[in-house]
Amino acid sequence: MKIPLKVTVTITVIVIIAAGLLLAQRRSSSSQTIHITGPQMEFLISTLPPQQQNALANDPEGKRRIIENLKEQLAVYQEAERLGYADRADIKSQVELQENLFLANLYKDRKNEENKAAEAQVSDQDIEEYYKAHPGILEKLISSDERFKRISDDQRAQIRKQYGEVLILADRARKEGYDKEPNSQLQLLVRRADIIGKSYAREIQNKITVTDADIGRYHASHPQEFEEVRARHILISTRAEQPQSDEDDNKPPAKPVDKEASRKKAEEIEKRAKAGEDFAALAKQYSDDPGSKEQGGDLGFFSRGRMVPQFEEASFALKPGEISGIVESPFGFHIIKVEERRNAPLTASTRSEIEQKVKRAKFEERIKEIVARSSVIIDENFQIPNPQSPGQKQEGAPGGGQDPHKHS
Repeated sequence: MKIPLKVTVTITVIVIIAAGLLLAQRRSSSSQTIHITGPQMEFLISTLPPQQQNALANDPEGKRRIIENLKEQLAVYQEAERLGYADRADIKSQVELQENLFLANLYKDRKNEENKAAEAQVSDQDIEEYYKAHPGILEKLISSDERFKRISDDQRAQIRKQYGEVLILADRARKEGYDKEPNSQLQLLVRRADIIGKSYAREIQNKITVTDADIGRYHASHPQEFEEVRARHILISTRAEQPQSDEDDNKPPAKPVDKEASRKKAEEIEKRAKAGEDFAALAKQYSDDPGSKEQGGDLGFFSRGRMVPQFEEASFALKPGEISGIVESPFGFHIIKVEERRNAPLTASTRSEIEQKVKRAKFEERIKEIVARSSVIIDENFQIPNPQSPGQKQEGAPGGGQDPHKHS
């Protein structure tokens, strides 16, 4: 399973579709079957932005991935609800904030559409009266997020005003029944599923441990990932000589290199090397690589991804003692001799790389276990709907309001 923090088309689809199902089963246990029908899938996908719908419609594997990833997402959400994870105070606070933000924005949009923008205005007096009637509500928000502990007094005042406006508009929306509308409930559950799913996935990740034995096993069982070769090479350059100093700038430009002549020269050297002449001596005499020429062409040990693709492919295809044919790269023509091959030692950098890979594998295995014991059915008889025109507004979708978390 892809980590839910990633913002991708697939994850967006998963969150939206999950919310649609949970309209009927907000607190389902793992013993209850979650069933998403084809028409539900089509409707929920149609609520995505046109760009994301286009991406899905043009992806041959998109439908299969939607089904697989949706099942994983719903299973994780189901597991979190079953374990009571959603009842944590910090999770409840996040869900409540997102609900209020949604309703406040929805209220503003509706009033603007009805030419009643004045009804969405909130005065400073309104805010003060609200806080007097609801003592401690701002402090509850502040204590729910570690980021608020580092804000300045000016930022706190700004958040106080923004949050007060959000709460007032959200209450007005509830009084007019906006939160009871089917599309509104869908959007509210999108936020709930998104918050709980991401948070529970982080909880799973944070509890995963990787031991030295895990690292050792991975290192030993994936030799190709950490293989290194020690090689020598002879370069016959096909690049015109570049000025090496200010004095050289006064010299006339170098003539273009005759590529065919360079190839023939490389072929002659290749024949001599394969006939048994000392490779290092040939490199010292003929190589155009200033970085390795004096070392007999010795490049030391290197791993995959360090050299240009043509050079890398040829080097890792050779056994110790073998000499390549002519290898052309953007630098020119190479003759390569591999001296040694080895599995890279476990440096701190390599250990860190392996640790992340093992942790990801353990995370994905945990998700598979959750899916295996879940009860989720997703019908496959649906089509990706045609995208809406850019700018077309979804019914019940709020505009972009200010999140008190996003302080300057």
